Amino acid sequence: MIAQRIYQNAQNTPEKVALSYRGAKMSYSDLVSLIEKTKERFSVSGFSTFLIQTEAPEALASVLAANLIKKRVIVLHKDIPSEQIEKLTQEYNALYVSALDDIPKEVPSKHFPESTFLGILSSGSEGNSKVIWKTNDNWEKAFTHQSIVFGISEKDRIFAVDALGYSANLNAVLHGLWQGSTVIIGSLKEASIWTETFMSESVSSVFMVPSHARLLINKGVSLSQIKSFVTAGEKLDSVTVKGLMSTFPEARITEYYGAAELGHVSYHQNKDILENPASVGSAFPEVEIDIIGNRITVESPYVSPDYQVLATVNDLGYFEEDKLILLGREGRMFNRRGLNIYAQEIENLAMSSGLVLEVALVKSIGREKLTLFYTSKREMGTIIKEDLRVYLDQKLPKSKQPNFFTELQEMPHSEAGKIDFKALSKMNEEELVE
Repeated sequence: MIAQRIYQNAQNTPEKVALSYRGAKMSYSDLVSLIEKTKERFSVSGFSTFLIQTEAPEALASVLAANLIKKRVIVLHKDIPSEQIEKLTQEYNALYVSALDDIPKEVPSKHFPESTFLGILSSGSEGNSKVIWKTNDNWEKAFTHQSIVFGISEKDRIFAVDALGYSANLNAVLHGLWQGSTVIIGSLKEASIWTETFMSESVSSVFMVPSHARLLINKGVSLSQIKSFVTAGEKLDSVTVKGLMSTFPEARITEYYGAAELGHVSYHQNKDILENPASVGSAFPEVEIDIIGNRITVESPYVSPDYQVLATVNDLGYFEEDKLILLGREGRMFNRRGLNIYAQEIENLAMSSGLVLEVALVKSIGREKLTLFYTSKREMGTIIKEDLRVYLDQKLPKSKQPNFFTELQEMPHSEAGKIDFKALSKMNEEELVE
């Protein structure tokens, strides 16, 4: 089990720093003590499911305590609305926890299968959020492969952002602790000093979503100490890859594709990312990928129990030789007079222009119109709309062209760093875009 492995790390290297968070250091011995305290709190409570919205160390201790004593936790995003917390509380007869010391003794809640210990709350960027339940094996079976594929060992000092409600961030942190690494948990608010943190904390490995990665590049900084840079969550564009290679010249840069429901699906690295910009690589170890009616399906030990009958999240794609080409989520395929238009295809082409930092194609609910929102690499107000339009004219047939191009000063993101399509859809309806 994941937690048992961390206990073993505490026996072997009790004084080694396990976590660095907001300037405070926590050894593996201290982390185990916090897990034990959390176990006791969970055990005396009659609840079997807990909604955790605490600071990062307490959230991790909650996940690991649940892993040991057959309880279940859902780590909540920091910005989750209160009405959604209330809905989850009722749906799962769960106890909301904002501080471990406040856990009371209560009546037992409904029974759930003992194999599940962790609930991942989906981002809900295009629909209602839902809880995806994971077993210990769903994650731990991938950890050995992650160490090899990503090039990470117990000697590494791993940096990740404190959005632990996002499954990829939580996975990166638990994987680091499982293998005995030191984990440095940073904050998006401190993005301006991340490079200084990397140096002062002797960071050697980084996990970060693409939108956060873009905050690091084009600063004229070269950090050769970084040996591994891993990203997931959105498609990595070639402009960002080149920036990462320049910023981290010695790093094994890995982009992997996956989902909370499916776990790791595919990956590729460095030169392969640049040579195959539309691809998300080849199958992750122990994963078999199949395309059924354009839908990506998998057979894998990492799949959540609720998705094992048909393991798909309705992402669309196809193979070019052994490389998976991702067309995006089914809900982001737009039909225009019988022609299927894949948002990710348009977005990837726009990113390849070198004119923009981020893009998102959004359909108007009230009309059959597509708006391409973007943030510019130039100063706000500089006219790049026509340059972008001309570039896409050269790459796409007229039938696939966006109707409107709208520049934003900043692209809206969720706490996890993913583009917030709900916010863009609302913006598309409320404002006159052109």
